[in-house]
Amino acid sequence: MKSPLLERPIFHHLEKRTQTHIFLCVLAYHLLVAIEKRFLDRGVHTSWWTLRGQLRTHQVVTVVLPTKEGKVLKIRKGTTPEPMHRESMRRCRYRRRS
Repeated sequence: MKSPLLERPIFHHLEKRTQTHIFLCVLAYHLLVAIEKRFLDRGVHTSWWTLRGQLRTHQVVTVVLPTKEGKVLKIRKGTTPEPMHRESMRRCRYRRRS
């Protein structure tokens, strides 16, 4: 059976970590279902795995610059979306921040 859950054993030794792990898995699953539903509501019949594969090439770059004072300046910037990325974002009604 194929499933986006990809169940596997949890190897945490503390109960609190196990509970946190399960909570994060459920939260991620709800996000996955919400994304698929949003696309389905807009007439796009696709799976999360297909969307993920299409959006995989859109990246965020972090430039790390050391200063003379010994501090580190980090600049994080997303790459310019390709037409395929813009179409997926448009269908999901995602607005890119400037």
